[in-house]
Amino acid sequence: MEVRLLGGVEISRNGMSTGLPSSRVRGVLAILALEAGQYVSRTRISDLLWDDAPASASSNLSTYVALLRRYLRRVGADGLVGTLQGGGGGYSLSIESARVDVHSFSRLVEGGRAALYRGDLSAAERSIAQAVSLWRGPAGLDTSASEALRSRLEDFSRLYMDLRVDRSEVMLLAGDLLESLREALAVVAEDPLRERAWGLVVRAYYLLGQDGAADNAYRKAVHALRSELGVDPSAGLRRIHAAMLTRNDEVLRRLNLRS
Repeated sequence: MEVRLLGGVEISRNGMSTGLPSSRVRGVLAILALEAGQYVSRTRISDLLWDDAPASASSNLSTYVALLRRYLRRVGADGLVGTLQGGGGGYSLSIESARVDVHSFSRLVEGGRAALYRGDLSAAERSIAQAVSLWRGPAGLDTSASEALRSRLEDFSRLYMDLRVDRSEVMLLAGDLLESLREALAVVAEDPLRERAWGLVVRAYYLLGQDGAADNAYRKAVHALRSELGVDPSAGLRRIHAAMLTRNDEVLRRLNLRS
């Protein structure tokens, strides 16, 4: 059995995926899956489900856990939710983290970045491709959650954006400039404050022989940073622009994870 949080909370078993009928039950499953194999206190679960817990929170939580267990039994995964007695109680999901997509996704993103640092483009490309294949959309959009849980789930979207920038970098280093440019442009369209993505846009345009577009991209990055954050570009992004102006192709073609 696998638990999927990316793109919505669901359970996959024997190649068949099914969702849970209640957003609160999905929230409980998401909380337990994020801490796969570890007990989570009832108080902590309540804090992650509600920003302002109702008076009936304790009994409601017991109901949600009972519904989750009933659902798991129905799909042939009985006994996965354990109960901690004493100390206020708690619950755990008896599943390996490798069977929860967000954990696998995070490890693949980290593995791809490590391979990129080593200069192993083939390994980086494999890890990145595997991570991309797991991405079905933002995590837990169909759950009821507190701001704290929502923020934790949104971390995976931020990680996905990092992954896309890494993918653009791998493409550029491999010589696939057009695809690198397309990916980097898509990233800055969604998040115009990502300096490293802007650096990739500048580098790709320049290496494609489009100096004017490269300089214009740099100016757009400067404008976004100054208007939104009131800061100047980082030393890394300035170094890329200087390399473009001095036609230092060596700097623009090598790994650059600091801009």
